[in-house]
Amino acid sequence: MVSLATTRDETPDGDGEEATPKRPTLREASEKFSEDFWDEVGKSRGGVPMLRRMNEQLDEERDAMRRGDADPSQASSTAPAADDVETPSPGAQDATASIDPQPEGFWRRCTIGGLLIAAVFWWWGLSGMHWPTARWVATHPNALLWSDELGWSVAKEVALRLGAPLLRCVVAWCAMRSHWRVMAAIGAAAFACPVADV
Repeated sequence: MVSLATTRDETPDGDGEEATPKRPTLREASEKFSEDFWDEVGKSRGGVPMLRRMNEQLDEERDAMRRGDADPSQASSTAPAADDVETPSPGAQDATASIDPQPEGFWRRCTIGGLLIAAVFWWWGLSGMHWPTARWVATHPNALLWSDELGWSVAKEVALRLGAPLLRCVVAWCAMRSHWRVMAAIGAAAFACPVADV
């Protein structure tokens, strides 16, 4: 006959608690995720600076609440003034750079949004390219120079056929390298560039 005492889970230490590892609470897990996420955003040159600044303010507020220096109602409204922020000395900046050197690789500059924009513009630029004209220009580069009989008409026709697709490819490259201002300027030029009817 089986007694009720043998059906209970018993642990080696005999205190009645299960010997499983402690599961983190939702708050602990979210704090861990937040720290890891913002560390990665801070390391990435293609990260979002505005979000990084907001996270620094949230970290300061959280630290102040843990120490008990500020109450939660005033924490969100108090941000450090420009006079209160200490600027690091050049020696401190050099020390920081020497502690954490990060090599500049191709994929370190890429972001997910940049890759999506680049994919769209690569497809649009390459599918809109007039390949017979591109081949002709590659075999006759001197034809684009000034001519006494034709003037700049050949170069103008080539620019109409290849200009917009080439600009779209440049936009795709800038998006992959996270050069947002240059990408926006060249993207506006690509939309405004006239296209020849071929």
